[in-house]
Amino acid sequence: AAAQLVDVAVRGGLDAASLTGTYGADPIGTLAELGRLPQGLAAALGEAADLARRTVAATPSMRVVRIDAGVHAEAGATPALELAAMLATGAEYLRAFDAEGFDLADAVSRWDAALTVDADVFTSIAKLRAARRLWAALTGACGIGEERQGLHLVARTSASMLTRRDPWVNL
Repeated sequence: AAAQLVDVAVRGGLDAASLTGTYGADPIGTLAELGRLPQGLAAALGEAADLARRTVAATPSMRVVRIDAGVHAEAGATPALELAAMLATGAEYLRAFDAEGFDLADAVSRWDAALTVDADVFTSIAKLRAARRLWAALTGACGIGEERQGLHLVARTSASMLTRRDPWVNL
């Protein structure tokens, strides 16, 4: 799919190196959501690393991996558990990419994390701030320098705060 995206961009007259966004590879999040992966977790992690390896030169501004902790929040996890899931998933991706021979500082610069936010604005802001600090602690423990520890966060509205019966309350 990534190669197809690059091909479409080039045929459309775009410079593939100027593309931004994310491919969103998240085998652990998919496993948490669906309960299975057709190829198994080890193979899926290898495919994510392979995707990163193939796209680094062609699309240097694209992110490859998305750590989607929102899957856990939608299943009922508290903000603390959502952050724990983000860190556990990130740690597993760090192990997998290290085993594939990646420079971890370069790898994490091409990742992002998705967390949910809801009507409790202050708790949501605190969760996003905590995510950055916890990520810095995790990546620092892996030997990644302070200047490369940043995490691109994606915040999305939690489906649990929406209602089916009275949609007008959410305007």
